Amino acid sequence: MKIAFIGGTGNLGYGLALRCAAAGETVLIGSRSVEKAQEAADRLNAELGAIAQPVAGMENGAAAADAELVVISLPFAAHEGTLPAIAAACEGKVVLDTTVPMQYGKPPVYIVPESGSAAEGVQKMLPGAKVVSGLQTVSAASLAEKDRALACDALICGDDDEAKQLVIEVFSRFIPRIFDAGALSQAQALERLTPLFIALNQKYKRKHIGLQLSNI
Repeated sequence: MKIAFIGGTGNLGYGLALRCAAAGETVLIGSRSVEKAQEAADRLNAELGAIAQPVAGMENGAAAADAELVVISLPFAAHEGTLPAIAAACEGKVVLDTTVPMQYGKPPVYIVPESGSAAEGVQKMLPGAKVVSGLQTVSAASLAEKDRALACDALICGDDDEAKQLVIEVFSRFIPRIFDAGALSQAQALERLTPLFIALNQKYKRKHIGLQLSNI
């Protein structure tokens, strides 16, 4: 499957792209700057070594247009300046939003968007896309260690059951368990978990704290 990472130069996007490429998916890194996208792609290819489909760096619109699945891993502040330009390219496609609107600090603080959540804002800016929110609590540090087995669960939510199932199928190749948490209206609850886990990592001087659900 061709997967475009819009914002694939950031920590979470880079880690997810690394794992997807290592799992055999065709990965496209998107950026407003082709040069920046290609730099990230070159770094990924160097880290991955010989793989069937080398990672490609592209401008955001071209990456979204060529992909079957689009992953948004931009800083929240970049949404308005980036997403409307790729709306046509995302028409009818599954879009996974991993964004968390927050103010970084010790501890970080969740910032409530006007739309209620980052993902609901993405759905408004990409009205023809099937938006799924999730994977925000998967440790970027753990993802970046490509040979590290992930010992975590993940949550997703969205209004299209087939779109959620596609996300589960793709990312279950390296995330042990992914659970459907319901409608897209649950996105704020999922997004709010990320500042909590970052704060726990800060408090206990860790990098890999994640989510595990019991009795399910």
